[in-house]
Amino acid sequence: MQEATAALASYKAELMNVKSELAASASLDLPGGGAGLKARKAELEHMIEGVQAKLTALNGETIAPKVETGALENLHVRAGELKDALQVAGGITVAPQASPAGLSGTLAVAKELLTTLQAIPVVISASNGALARASIGGGLQARSRSFRNGVTPRAGKQ
Repeated sequence: MQEATAALASYKAELMNVKSELAASASLDLPGGGAGLKARKAELEHMIEGVQAKLTALNGETIAPKVETGALENLHVRAGELKDALQVAGGITVAPQASPAGLSGTLAVAKELLTTLQAIPVVISASNGALARASIGGGLQARSRSFRNGVTPRAGKQ
């Protein structure tokens, strides 16, 4: 609209100049001298009328964007529903429920394993004592040495 208003002002200023030149050339009384100016004057007057008509039409109209608001009409209702749902969810208390039964079973197995492992040194000590008593006189040590050398005592004898 600003461009049309600026163009109208420019056409009016040019028309004033053309009219001044026509008035000056009319006093000279030259044959055919002003025909070009008369044609330009008629052209400018026609353009001014067109721009004025367009501006008059635009002044009566309100130019506004057309926005589809159908999706937004029920937005406040949906927001209220969401608020209610959040209030309900906010009242929910979550508490973990853990049962120590599995842990108690695991602890019992661990204690049994610990007792077994603690008995190993006692068993080894008792075994060493039995070996020491059985080897009195060196018989067992001799057999033991022959196994260490890779020779099986009494191999092949039955």
